[in-house]
Amino acid sequence: MPILAALLAALAAPAPMPSTPHWRVDWGEPRCMLIREGGASDPYLAIRYVPGERRPEIWIIDPRWKARSFGNTGAIRLLLRPDAGEPVGRFLFLPVGKTGRYALAAEDGGEDFLDRFSRANAVGLQRKDGEILSIATPGAAKAVAAVRACEDNMLRAWGMDPVVYRSLRERPKPINVVQWLAPSDYPDSAVREGVSGASVTRLNVTAEGKVTSCAVVVPSGSPDLDKATCSGALRRGRYEPAVAADGRKVASLVIFVVRWQIFG
Repeated sequence: MPILAALLAALAAPAPMPSTPHWRVDWGEPRCMLIREGGASDPYLAIRYVPGERRPEIWIIDPRWKARSFGNTGAIRLLLRPDAGEPVGRFLFLPVGKTGRYALAAEDGGEDFLDRFSRANAVGLQRKDGEILSIATPGAAKAVAAVRACEDNMLRAWGMDPVVYRSLRERPKPINVVQWLAPSDYPDSAVREGVSGASVTRLNVTAEGKVTSCAVVVPSGSPDLDKATCSGALRRGRYEPAVAADGRKVASLVIFVVRWQIFG
């Protein structure tokens, strides 16, 4: 899970721990991250996403956890309280860099997670045998507003109007996105040189769901990877089109991210 691995450096960076719980927003390019920090011995929560994707990673870190604190994580669920929405699952248990700390991490909290989180006053982790921990989230609505300011700033920098983006009743949804790029699309030059990276692009999508243009807004560091990203989106990309507030299908802009990584 390369996107999860990329967050390790941010969470592992040395910083003085607060004496009381508080919120922090990190505007690290090209993602926005909201962190609920506690004291040195308290668990804390991190939510991070690429603006325009809106399917955030969720990290829970507890200084008390050790390498063998969790075996099977399949039954672990994150619940927002008092919201009765769908719990978040599919957690991995990972070391946080070389800090000696460990985290439970989920790659996809769901598109509506931030909206639901803004109404919550606590986050709970549970498994079949009971609760693992609970983190109070007072002021979550203001914290989410702050991280959305980060999102708005990045969307503008990438050529998108955040007001238009949020006014859509339904945002464009990719169709069979896993088929847009195949292992054979990984550029030979990048494979030979062992190059990995994330290409963040802006796509023009018609009211019929066709991708008509692709612009790289945050390069991966490899022109070949960026070119392959746009090539796949233009050749195979299809969307369920955006729906405006009045119910019409409309053309729109969308952020499309490909994380290229060589395994083995």
